[in-house]
Amino acid sequence: MEFMIDSNMTGRDPSPTIGCQGACVEIEAPARLHLGFLDLNGGLGRRFGSIGLTIDSLAIRLRAWQSQTISANGPGAERAVRLARAYLDEQGIAGGVQLSLQQTIPDHIGLGSGTQLSLAVGTVLERLYGLNCGTRK
Repeated sequence: MEFMIDSNMTGRDPSPTIGCQGACVEIEAPARLHLGFLDLNGGLGRRFGSIGLTIDSLAIRLRAWQSQTISANGPGAERAVRLARAYLDEQGIAGGVQLSLQQTIPDHIGLGSGTQLSLAVGTVLERLYGLNCGTRK
């Protein structure tokens, strides 16, 4: 997953952040294709593990900024709002977020669309609100 907080000091063209209010976080979470699971019984000392490939041409690409409410636009907006609401509630945060989904991974074809969207939304919220929850939480 790649992300950046755009404060117009990144050296990137500022046009991708048009419409952002204040600090804006952009993230890209590529699709992945699992090839198999390793050590399913824990015999090698780990409980989980798999081998997979990243598919760069398919990804979740979203932009987010703090807001008083939770809203989203673009493909997968309703799902993104549900994820953001659940995350903010879990963290006890009264604020909101505006999510702009530029691209999503097609659902139900085995490329991790739900997992990647969940991780992307959680990561932008963590960055926007200065949390240090990490992926496991």
